[in-house]
Amino acid sequence: MSQRPESAPVRRFAPVRPSVPAGSLIRHDQREDAMNAAVVPFERRDQYAAEIHALWKQAQSAFLRIGHYLDLAKECLPHGEFEEMIERDLPFDRRTAFMIRSAARAVRSGRLPAERLPPNYSILYQLATLDDDKLKAAEAEGLIRPTLRRSEVIAFKQRLGAPSDVTGAECRRRELLEAREKLLRQQREIAEQLNRIEAEIGEIATAVDGQFGEAGRTVVESTAEEVAPVKRLRVPADPSV
Repeated sequence: MSQRPESAPVRRFAPVRPSVPAGSLIRHDQREDAMNAAVVPFERRDQYAAEIHALWKQAQSAFLRIGHYLDLAKECLPHGEFEEMIERDLPFDRRTAFMIRSAARAVRSGRLPAERLPPNYSILYQLATLDDDKLKAAEAEGLIRPTLRRSEVIAFKQRLGAPSDVTGAECRRRELLEAREKLLRQQREIAEQLNRIEAEIGEIATAVDGQFGEAGRTVVESTAEEVAPVKRLRVPADPSV
């Protein structure tokens, strides 16, 4: 009886992953985002409440971050680009941007407690525009809570005689005040830099005079004369002046 030849040992290879085109990575991310955004039915009341509560907090976090980014853009972008960005690049107008910034700034500064606020920038803006005494009164009346409605805070402000909304002109006036303060701050920084430069020029002139005499001092003084017209810049110490 013939014997079957022994089979050759099986060679095992690590599985080869197919190359993935760059576009498919984008599609994968989109599918993952869609899965994360999917609405899943639950069986119990507490499950629905927990999910809605989590999304509620995410909404608040989102507009607070938007407000922070708007403030950073206002501070960091060159003069005029912030307004142009709002008009051309963003999905809301200047008035909405102002309200979001004001609300986010009030939370960031600690005037409004984030954990006890509704996730609605327009309601937070109404609270943010209250002065400290009226804010304490709102606290005493139980208005600082996540379920606060806009109609409640509007009625509260009307009862106290406080303005309940901001007009387009008032919004623009406050924007211009912010822009003026930013420009004056930049002016002061430039003036300080010029003072340091002039002081260093004076130190160099003294050293050159001691080392090279009249000829060296003439070169340094001619350079200082070129800077002199800029030195005449005078900046008010108070930004409100």
